[in-house]
Formats: sequence, C-alpha cells, structure tokens
Amino acid sequence: MNKSKVMNRKIFMISAVAAVLLIAAATQVYAAANIHSLAKVRKENAVSFTATANSDAEVRTQPQPLSIPAAKISQGEKIEVLSEGKNWCKVVIYTDKKVKTGYVKTSSLSELTESEICAAIITAPKNMTVAVGETTVADIETVPYYANEKLIWSSSDESVVTTENGSLVPVNAGNATVTVKGANCSAEISVKVVENTQNLSFKSPHFTIDENSEINLGNYLETDGKTVKWNSSDSDCVSVKDGKINAKEEGFSNITAVSGNKSAECTIEVRSVNGNAKSELKILNSYGNYINYHPSVLYFKDGWNGYKYWIAYTPYEHCDDYWENPHMAASNDLVNWVTPSGFSNPLEPVPSDYKHGISYNSDTELVYNKDTGRLECWWRYYDYRNLKVSLRRKTTSDGVHWSEKEDMLVSDNLNNYDFLSPALLYEDGKYKMWSINLKSNYDIEYRESTDGKNWSAIQKIKVEYEDPKYINWHLDVIHTPKGYEMDISAYLKGTRDRTVMSLFYTYSPDNVTYTKVRPMLHPRKNTDKWDNKGLYRSCLLYADGKYYLFYSGINKKKGPVGIGLISGNDVFHMQ
Repeated sequence: MNKSKVMNRKIFMISAVAAVLLIAAATQVYAAANIHSLAKVRKENAVSFTATANSDAEVRTQPQPLSIPAAKISQGEKIEVLSEGKNWCKVVIYTDKKVKTGYVKTSSLSELTESEICAAIITAPKNMTVAVGETTVADIETVPYYANEKLIWSSSDESVVTTENGSLVPVNAGNATVTVKGANCSAEISVKVVENTQNLSFKSPHFTIDENSEINLGNYLETDGKTVKWNSSDSDCVSVKDGKINAKEEGFSNITAVSGNKSAECTIEVRSVNGNAKSELKILNSYGNYINYHPSVLYFKDGWNGYKYWIAYTPYEHCDDYWENPHMAASNDLVNWVTPSGFSNPLEPVPSDYKHGISYNSDTELVYNKDTGRLECWWRYYDYRNLKVSLRRKTTSDGVHWSEKEDMLVSDNLNNYDFLSPALLYEDGKYKMWSINLKSNYDIEYRESTDGKNWSAIQKIKVEYEDPKYINWHLDVIHTPKGYEMDISAYLKGTRDRTVMSLFYTYSPDNVTYTKVRPMLHPRKNTDKWDNKGLYRSCLLYADGKYYLFYSGINKKKGPVGIGLISGNDVFHMQ
C-alpha cells in the first residue's frame, strides 16, 4: 500500500476518533447544563405541541446520530415537543427525577398536536416569601406533565406583586395571592413580599442585664429596614416587644430581629438580683422607734460577751440628722436584737453644738481589734462651722463600758477632703479604711494605719460601673476568701437625689483591680412595700460560708423606715 495513503488513513482515523471524543465531551457538558425546572424549560422554549412515539427510540443529547443517548422512549409514550425540525425534534425528558431536554428523530414521532389541556396544576411551594425587587420564577407542575396549553397568571394585588409569564415581580411589602389558571383547572400561590433589607446586625452578639430590668434593644440594632419584628426563644426568661427587653428571670434567651429578607440574632443573659427583705428589723432605738440607718455588723463564731452578732447604727427619723447618733445592739439569731444589759443608748448623744446640716453625728462603723480584744465603734462628726470633719472612736472590752470618744482622723480643711461612710477593717496588725471623698468627685479613697491616728498617703480605688450614669455615695467593705468585697449605694448623675438609690457590688482579690460594679439590690418601685423608694447605706457580712446583707430602706410615704436583712450562699442569690 502506498505510504502516503496509509498515513492519510491514520490521520483520518485519529481525526474521526478525536471528533467523536469532542462530541462526547460537548454533549456531556450540554447534558449537565440542561437540567432545569419544568417551568424554566417552558419559559425558555416555545412549547407548541405534544406527540406520540410510533416506535421505541433513543433520545440523544445532540441532534446527531453519534451523540450520547440521554434516555429512551417507548412506543405509544406521550412526549412534550419543544421544537420540530426536518430530521430531529427537541423534546422534554425525565431522568432520575430531573427535567432535561434532548433530541429524537422526527420519524419516531406521530400524532403531533398543538395543545394538551392540563388536568391539574401543582405549585411547589404553595407559600413563597420574596424581597422587593428580586424577580423569582414560580415553579409549577402540570398533570399530565406534557400538557402545554397556555396558562394565565394573575395577582390579587399588583401593588404588591405582578406576574410575567410565570415570573413573580415583587413591588412593595405586603401579601398577595398569585393564581395560575388553565382551561379546566387552576392553582394558587400565597406570596409574601418583604422589604429588601441590606443591613441588619446587632452591635454586640451578647448582652447582659439583671432581673426585673429593661433595655431597648432597638438602640443596639443597626439596620436600613423600615420595620423590625422581634422574637424571644424563651419568653419566660426574657420578653420582647417592639425591641424593648424585659428580663423576667435568671437564664439565657436568644433574641431574633427580622426585617424584610434579613434576620439577626443576639443572646441575652439575665443575671440574678437579690430579693428584698419582707420587712425591717425590729431594733428598738433610744428614741422609741425602729427607724434606723447605716448598719455595721460583726459576727463572732463563738460569741463575744454573750452575743454572736453586734450591730452599730444611727436612727434617722424623717431624714433628720438630729437623731443620727451612734447606737449599739446585739443578737444571737439576727431576728431578736437587744441593747446589752447594763448599757444605755445612744453610745454618743446629740452634739452639744448641734445645728441641722451644720454640726451633727453620722456614719457608724464597727471594728474588732483582735490584738486588743476590744470592739470599736467609729463614726463621722461633721462640723461645718469650723470647716472640719472628724472620725471619732469609742472602744469597749465588754460591750457595756465604753471609753471616752477620741478623734482618730481629722480633715482640717473641709473644702479639700472628707471621709464619708468609712468602712474599716483591722487585720495584719493595721487598720484599713475605705471612704468616699465628696470633695473629690466622690472618689473612693484607701488609707492604712497601725494605731488609727497616723495614716498612710491616700490611695485612689478606681471602680467602673457597668452603667456609667451612677456615682458613689456610701460603701462598705469586707475581706473574704474571695477577696475584698465592696457594696456601694449609688445615685444617678445629675439628680443628687439620694433617696432613690440602689445597691451595687464589686470585688478585688488585691484591693487594686476591682470588677465592674453591677447592681446588687433595687428598691421595689411601683409597689406598696416598705422599701419602695430607695436603698441607703448597707453592709455585707460573711459568716460560715453564707452572705448577709443589711440595708437601709426608704418608703415613698414614710421616708426612712429601717434596716432590712437578706441572706444566701451567693452574693447575688440572697432573699
């Protein structure tokens, strides 16, 4: 054989094989690309008629004899024809529950009819949510599947959504019913059109609030949506209405905000806040009532001179500083309080130079000096005439016989500094004192002394409130295995109303870095309870693994009422 002929035959064979491979690859890509919904296939092709297979035939991916077979049709089978050519017809086929297009020889088909009426129309889904401006194809199925009559689409409210040959065109937020109708049947799609929101997010994924408090979460939501719908995963813990959060009980709840086609979620942590005392303690003062304030309590496990609990306090009827003179009482059960036998209140009488708001006693504090075995009662004496304020002290070894008063710390210039609500501890052979300096932005100041008279330089104790709107007023400090635990009565900036205060808590393991100050107890506003207006100076007691909180309560009608007591195993779970 001629070499050139052999070479040409080889080239022809290689070319033929390559052509077949190229056709095969192309048809595979085409087949993969032609998987559609029936609605989309019909929209993209001019459906004109149906036909009946007059014999078994192959449906191929291309109108070529060598193209890959896509499916088979059987003699007598109805098939939907999308277009007709001289040699090939483009048809709709179903393989593996998918809608595809393919080609079958025209000679394999007969009884070509121009229209096949629907017996039924099936919409999937029956309910749709779409965003304004986002055109969507409504997917339907007909029975029989090869029915090809022209269907009529309509909307119950074209101001909400319009229709274009099976496409839904959202116009404005709202609800409408889209109907697709044939000669003998129809179907409906409920369409909800929502805003096309582009931005919806919370400023933080986590928020912490306290029981019985409220916040407007809408202030922490960033969105361009016009309307927002809210939902709480646990309405027993947190309820939400129009973005306003009401913390009901301790726990966690996920809050979801929905605007148009967007949603955002955050977690709300509700922290426990202590429950209030049912009533005030019945500690009878020397003026014949129970209207006492500014408690300071110490605990002696084995008792001290016959009692486990000792309290210093000042009466404060009608907020009148005339009565604000140091008193003492003792108890073995925290319920029944007595004046120790042989002792008479007040510990210190009304100052001889007393004048309302000018010179008076205030702010009692109890300290036990382990080295001397003596109980010490300190209090603040205010002397505006001489621009002085003094911390005074009396001591006792038996709770009955007390020493003469002595000035322990004196501010010679009241315009420079004061020591409001002193909190004192004696440990490690020295006195440790925290107080509020109302002459210096109500800062908390700390001092130390070995003898109670010569004090170290002032150390500023910095505390930060979770809610920066509050200002320190009175405080107390105890030292426990947890560290230095501080309770503060604080008022709102700009009000100076110290009859509506709440109590707050913070602690530090080293008396340098304190945790953020968080609420500890609130007055029971909008009730008729004894402490429904405000809470004043309180004191914490830690005894045998249990916390006790003694606090001063104020009533809307009566003013100062007395001292309440709650307790529990945790500083935030007391009742």
